[in-house]
Amino acid sequence: MAQTASLARHIVPLPLQLPTSPLISNFYTPSFSPGTNIHVYSVHFIPDVDNDNRSLRGELIRSVEVQITQALGGHILSGINLFAVRESQNPVILPCTGGKSAFTLRLQYARTVSLEVAQAERTLSRF
Repeated sequence: MAQTASLARHIVPLPLQLPTSPLISNFYTPSFSPGTNIHVYSVHFIPDVDNDNRSLRGELIRSVEVQITQALGGHILSGINLFAVRESQNPVILPCTGGKSAFTLRLQYARTVSLEVAQAERTLSRF
């Protein structure tokens, strides 16, 4: 077999010492401080934005990212739900723009998830 490429020098791995983490399936299992909760909000737009239109939904959320952080703290958008570190029983309503149109974002509190309980349930389900 003919050689197709050659390297100027040998590749040597760097001597790194990285901390180990237990790995379950294809995700990492984090540990949480006692009393850690995540608050789940349903995401609605007025006028309605199709759930499959992720690019527009993302653009709209990004246009009010600072205001969401001020209201709910750190957060992650996943499809039609937003997960945040702060709870607000009152709906968070923000004007936003995307696709050259004006919309209103409504974040409606749905529930609270205790990460301690979720972690314990995950641990028990392995047995």
